Amino acid sequence: MDKFGAIESMQWATGTARLLKGRTTRPVFLADRQVPASGRRVPAAGNVCPVTGRGRPSYPRAEYLFQDRLGRLGLAR
Repeated sequence: MDKFGAIESMQWATGTARLLKGRTTRPVFLADRQVPASGRRVPAAGNVCPVTGRGRPSYPRAEYLFQDRLGRLGLAR
């Protein structure tokens, strides 16, 4: 759902779909640590996995992880 309340959909290629098998809630990609339960840094409910309690990674961290994995596969720019 976007910020205006419209429902959005996303389609995954077969390889990605296999990696995400069984994942039915957002966020799809999760940070290593659980999010704080209270305080200023508590993220929005949609950014926390209801199953694990882990939040989504920041954009810089996600970029770093993708670049790291792509480099290991020989696919980096």
